[in-house]
Amino acid sequence: MAEGVQTTGTPPTQTTNHGDVVIGDLPQDFLRMPNDSSTMDQVANDERIAKQMAAMEFQQRNMMPVMIPTNKFKISILEAKLNKNYGVVRMDPYCRVRVNHGVYETETSYNGAKNPHWSKTFSIPLAEAVDHIYIEIFDEKALTTDSRIAWTKIELSDQIKNGEPLDDWWPLSGKLGEELEGSVHLVVSYVKVQQPPPMQQMPIMLPGPYPVG
Repeated sequence: MAEGVQTTGTPPTQTTNHGDVVIGDLPQDFLRMPNDSSTMDQVANDERIAKQMAAMEFQQRNMMPVMIPTNKFKISILEAKLNKNYGVVRMDPYCRVRVNHGVYETETSYNGAKNPHWSKTFSIPLAEAVDHIYIEIFDEKALTTDSRIAWTKIELSDQIKNGEPLDDWWPLSGKLGEELEGSVHLVVSYVKVQQPPPMQQMPIMLPGPYPVG
């Protein structure tokens, strides 16, 4: 007798890794579809639900989103020309810009000294109008706190608010005095863009009540 074969009862089964398997004669209705009315109703209801779900998913995938106009504030921090080197050897400057309640930073221009270059652009969605921005330049330190070496407050002109880009140099203040620390090169503009609203998952409503099988 083969190992794992159970002969007690009818029909005989054999134990496998996936459970007991009938190894004797199968019942005559083994391949016959049950035809009681409750089972048939359940099958028909399942098919109807599946078709409804497929139709709704197709509709969601093919709906064109309504585009909403919005403004973005775009600022490119290109470079600076500083009038004094505050580092022990050479400064490693980076630039920080404050736009409303957001703070953004460039990478550090290592050994940039008095002529750091960043060429960093930020595209900032606007929840409210921007009237001015703050620019700060820091010298990155390895062992001590980074030191602020220059700063300025820039009032945005009507030219910028009307969508015209402005490419200019702005004077910096610092320990040398008001607007005596050098200057920073920026390109600023408002950009009008079209974007879809935030995606919301629509619930799929299923019919009920359901038949009990």
